Amino acid sequence: MATFFEKRVLTREEARSKEAMLYARGFAVYRNVVGQVPGHWNSFVLRGGWRVSWDDRNKLAVGESKREAVVMIGHAVSPRLSTSRMDEIVDDLVDSTCDLEFQQKIDDLAGRFVVFRISADYVLVQSDAAGLRPVFFTEEPLSICIGSHAKLLGELTNAPIGPMGYASFFKDSGVNSFPGRNTQYNGVLRLTPNTEVEAIHRTTRRIFPVAESAHMSVGEAASRLIEYSSSVSRLIQDYPGEIIASLSAGLDSRVTLAMNRQRAKDIHFFTYDIQYLPKNAGNRYDRETAVDIASEFDLSHEVLEVSNEPVPRDVLFALDSNSKATHSRKLAYSYFQSLPIDSTHLRSHVYEITRGYYHPFNYGISEFSGRELQYIASAGKNSTDDAVSAFQRYRDETDFANLYNYDPLDIFYWEYRSAVIMAAPLLEMDMGHDNFTMINSRALLRDLLSLPIENRRRGDVYFSAIKQLWPELLEFPINGKRVS
Repeated sequence: MATFFEKRVLTREEARSKEAMLYARGFAVYRNVVGQVPGHWNSFVLRGGWRVSWDDRNKLAVGESKREAVVMIGHAVSPRLSTSRMDEIVDDLVDSTCDLEFQQKIDDLAGRFVVFRISADYVLVQSDAAGLRPVFFTEEPLSICIGSHAKLLGELTNAPIGPMGYASFFKDSGVNSFPGRNTQYNGVLRLTPNTEVEAIHRTTRRIFPVAESAHMSVGEAASRLIEYSSSVSRLIQDYPGEIIASLSAGLDSRVTLAMNRQRAKDIHFFTYDIQYLPKNAGNRYDRETAVDIASEFDLSHEVLEVSNEPVPRDVLFALDSNSKATHSRKLAYSYFQSLPIDSTHLRSHVYEITRGYYHPFNYGISEFSGRELQYIASAGKNSTDDAVSAFQRYRDETDFANLYNYDPLDIFYWEYRSAVIMAAPLLEMDMGHDNFTMINSRALLRDLLSLPIENRRRGDVYFSAIKQLWPELLEFPINGKRVS
């Protein structure tokens, strides 16, 4: 039977301490490192001398077979097993008869987690489908270390600052985060979605796609989405702490609301309104529409007004340490101050993986070289040779050229824009609450990507799901436009 460590829920005062903010919800698996993990983390040693350390705001389960130990950190739900208990999920993984069965079980999970398979001879690591639980690992000559934050690994292994570690790198390179799998340190790399790293021999294997995409109709995909999300919505109610969800004028948050209709009265909804910046096309209608929806259906809802108040220095230090790239330090601090502490935030950004985000730009790209990937990531901005080289290395080392009949634009959005760039707000907001996305399942994303691009661009499967689950939600405009 797997050993299970439950999540500890902090008070706001506890979460505000310097030690709790730094590397919040972090973890590390390592051997023979020179630095130390935070002193308040839990820790144990597995076969081969591998030490597992983690912030107990994460759940952790570990199970062992004769061949290996399986460790899962974070949180997950299994619609197939109808459980959110990680010890039951790990027991099921340990019972797998082959690697293919193990992978199929992982692919069906939703959540935000990292999975290790550890023996004396290998350490295999993969993240949840969209990489919402960021994972970093070291390469030679650094000591073997896998963990939650690039700076944490830099400190544990005494990694040198690399050519991307200078202050103006993001501006010079034209990207909002480090390119490819790179970080600010030489020898510390990011694990991108759909790949598995063997940390001892420093090798990477692509775990998706491994076969051609099969065609699915909108109706079939919508039925699959509704069935899966219904199970997920029920299972996440077992999580400790409050469930919160952002509500906007966009389609994605409307889908999340519809999928949680039966439990909407138990969710605390919020809409953030940045007071110090002019409204743009993406947020112009958010406040008005969200208030109208919440009023109509008697939902618990608040408007979070984000001011230009300076972020306290100790909070800013923790935010900078947790993620060199940033979404918005002020927004992260506002969430930390105002939203229910140690809650689970239902996010919707993963939905865009299936929406053909890059397709309207007509890049005219066929080779998807490092320079072309950088061009896509930066929307055509100028770049540095280091950034181009990093994208080329990502392409080569993740077998990006072997995607079967999947569109490389979709896979690149999934593995870079959705996972790497969007990791910044997740790491920023870990101080206050954890994150969960309803469709963060590789099996479900595979099905939703099987639709023709014209259906995906229109969001047909999501409109179909709303019509079946909560059709009245379509009476409210989406981004200011009435739904026909």
